[in-house]
Amino acid sequence: MTLQLAMFGSDGVVLASDTLRCFMGKLRASENAQKIVIESVLGLAYASSGDDCAREIGSNLTARLTPGETLSNGLLLDVGNQTLSRFARKTNSKKRNLRGKLIIVQSRGKVGIKYDVGFGVWTLEYSQGKVLPSGVPRTQGKGHAWAGDEANSAQFFIEWYYRGMSLMPVESLKKMAAHTILMGGKLNPTGVEGLQIVSCKDGVFTEVEEKERASLEVLSVGLDNYICQQFGCEKPE
Repeated sequence: MTLQLAMFGSDGVVLASDTLRCFMGKLRASENAQKIVIESVLGLAYASSGDDCAREIGSNLTARLTPGETLSNGLLLDVGNQTLSRFARKTNSKKRNLRGKLIIVQSRGKVGIKYDVGFGVWTLEYSQGKVLPSGVPRTQGKGHAWAGDEANSAQFFIEWYYRGMSLMPVESLKKMAAHTILMGGKLNPTGVEGLQIVSCKDGVFTEVEEKERASLEVLSVGLDNYICQQFGCEKPE
């Protein structure tokens, strides 16, 4: 399980993920790992969730792309289907049992047109042996994508504060993304843990460093405590 999201802002895009990887076998094991990959030469970053085939699709996609080439549903479908078939053969798995999703952000540089700051966001989902690529639509500049624990109630923060409010800059979206992922971990502590955030402005992908990530975590705890105080309730352990 994981929790990932991407959001368009007024000056860029934010891509966020937890960092917990789980391994299911006779015994359940887990580790912390970076789930967002940045390919600066290609102007691209992606987050993968689900089984290991998702990471292979991301790797094969970046190997297939050339600098300056724009993503398309056709390209994603082709790479997704080829990788899914090869992965099923390699792992002796049935394609219909494989399941995962990628969120992909690609920069086209700064365009400067209203509601288009030069970015595209795509998703590629596979399940039941089918690969489903899709561009993320935008309404008045806004658009977002989810992956992983899509039933997690932390979606509330995006559904209300992002979709219901005006278009926000990347600096504000980083705070919202961090709080969403971290609260998602509190709601599903065995499946969601940790935080990784990447932003893209003016064609440059930047990962949030440890100091800023720590401040975002402190802000999230403060927001949670403040809400509890206002409601006069005690936080669950």
